[in-house]
Order: sequence, then structure tokens, then C-alpha cells
Amino acid sequence: MEEIVLLMEKANRFLTSAQLLLEGKDVESACSRGYYAMFYATQALLLVKGLSPKTHKGVRTEFAKIYVQGGIFPVSMSKDFSFAADMRSAGDYEINNIITLDEAKEVVENAKSFVAKVAAYLD
Repeated sequence: MEEIVLLMEKANRFLTSAQLLLEGKDVESACSRGYYAMFYATQALLLVKGLSPKTHKGVRTEFAKIYVQGGIFPVSMSKDFSFAADMRSAGDYEINNIITLDEAKEVVENAKSFVAKVAAYLD
């Protein structure tokens, strides 16, 4: 399905952006792009099952229900996705929140692993 391919291409572009932003020490933006890389990869996975949740929480919930509880992916991926969502939310919406460079590195590294595992599964 073309939409799945396009979502995975977007996930990979956002991973590249996340890495560049991290190198520039823009931790909030790096977390946001890392989260969205995971988000688009997950949307691609859910499309395989004919699902298209309307909310970010819905995407994370369906991923956990179908792919983690179903034994296809490890629980750690769901935790990494939730951590990235928390960091994205904090960076995008909280004025006084301080995301550390280490937290941003964790989000970006988790996103790389997450997208790679999804890509391998889809292949």
C-alpha cells in the first residue's frame, strides 16, 4: 500500500531531522521529530491492520494492544514510544520544562531503533 511506504519515508526523514537537531543541541525539537518518526512508523503498522486511529493516544494504545500485547514487539518499544510522547509534549507545550541533552539523545536513539524494527517487520 502506497500510504504505508509514504509514512515510512516520512518517519525516516523525521529521524534524519531529529539527529541534526540533536547535533545542534535543540533538544525540544529533536524530541519532537524523534517522537513523530515513531508516530508515523506506528501509523504505517496500524494501516497494515486496516486501522487509522484519530488521536496520538489512540495510535499508541492500538500499537500496544495489537503489536506489543500480541507478542510481535517487546514491551520496551511501547515504553520508548510513551517516553518520546512525554518529552515531545513537554518540549512543545511547557515553557519552563527543561529537557536534558541525555533525555533528547535517548529519544532519538530509541526512535532510530523503533523505526528500524518497524521497517524490518514491514519488509
